[in-house]
Amino acid sequence: KYVYQDFTTRVISIEVSREEVEPYSVVQAMADITLDNHDGYFTPNSDSPISSYILPKRPTRIMLGFGGSNLPQFIGLTEQMPELDKNAGTAKFHLTDFLSFLFDRKIDDSTMLQNQSTGQILTVLFGLVGVLPAQLDFTATSFNRVPFFYVEKGTVLGTVVRELMEAEQGRLYMNELGVITFQNRQDFSTTPVMFFDKSNTIDYTTSGEDDIINFVELTSNIYTEQVSQSIWQSSETTLVKAGSTAAVWATLQDPATLITTPVYSDIKVGSSHFITTEDVDGTIPNTSVTISDIDKFAKSTKITFSNGGSTDAYVYAIDLWGTPVKISDTILVEDLDQTSIDQFDEMRYTLETKYIQKRSTAQSKAAIIIDDYKDIGSILEVQVKGNMALQIGDIVTVSLDSYNGNYAVKKIAQQMMDGGYRQKLTLKEREARLYFILNQSLLNGTDVLSP
Repeated sequence: KYVYQDFTTRVISIEVSREEVEPYSVVQAMADITLDNHDGYFTPNSDSPISSYILPKRPTRIMLGFGGSNLPQFIGLTEQMPELDKNAGTAKFHLTDFLSFLFDRKIDDSTMLQNQSTGQILTVLFGLVGVLPAQLDFTATSFNRVPFFYVEKGTVLGTVVRELMEAEQGRLYMNELGVITFQNRQDFSTTPVMFFDKSNTIDYTTSGEDDIINFVELTSNIYTEQVSQSIWQSSETTLVKAGSTAAVWATLQDPATLITTPVYSDIKVGSSHFITTEDVDGTIPNTSVTISDIDKFAKSTKITFSNGGSTDAYVYAIDLWGTPVKISDTILVEDLDQTSIDQFDEMRYTLETKYIQKRSTAQSKAAIIIDDYKDIGSILEVQVKGNMALQIGDIVTVSLDSYNGNYAVKKIAQQMMDGGYRQKLTLKEREARLYFILNQSLLNGTDVLSP
């Protein structure tokens, strides 16, 4: 839809930040660009040739590099109108990536899915907000399956996606080319791509107690499909005039996987049925009213009645039957590391989700979080001689005083201004694990079973 224009010669400064929200969630990016505006080129409602195009939500791409060799760093949208400084002759734009923009969108239709993986659910959700399959890379295997997934119309996309990713323990991000990508918890890089020591590290700091997690409490409701039962009854009569139609909406307390179409019956039966009469009191039966249309949704149903007779009639009663999905049990898992608690006091992390449906999965989730966050110094912030090829999730090897080992890149903050380039990395200590693969790994070898 858009033609991009190169503004390299007008750049005064660029700041780009990409960060993975912990633990095991979503990567989002933002940027700030300050441009030379001495001639009012970026001033709205001016004589500028692009004046009418200076609007919020304008697509922007950022590339950085050395010696004419540039690498994509960001693709997103301007958040609002530019911040103008007339004295300095500059225009500053704040940008967020497309994923942040999509996360603010509301889902237009309520949706229910059965026995779907995280990747399959994400594909449906992003499709509901207009993302095409070609803009998604969800080929990685999902480890979590959700027996019953339901989302209400009007739900903010980011809220439900973050909850899904927390349950999956994977990573969701938009890469530098604008493709939304899903990775499972085994698909992370394990091979170091860079080495940092005092020769290429300008400064570093370590994490404090605020980054420690040594007590995890995880709660998840178990949803199961019930046997067929009455799920809604009408509370008032509905007039259907002769030769006309009338609609009745049934709002359900619980989502239902199956809703059967009512049939006429002047007595109560153990299935969906309705009663029509010629009088509002329900004493004179009427058989001229039929159901001409029925629209079934997860938590509501629209029933359209048609009166083919010559006199007015009343829908006196409706009894709607189906198979509701209800909470049948609740998983409560607690895990802790007593050694860490003795050292730093209890540092609790609480997770409430409806997307973990197995106790073993919940136990695994809690154990992994404890293992990754129980110790101080597991996170380093390092200012380094930058490399624009680094990406979130890359593994780097660190040798700085007493900190030695492999770390995963969790945040990249980079700045280009005054002819100089600065890069600051947030690194999370990570043991490179090779997971056991059936028919490939050796029994009693070094490969570990997936949690």
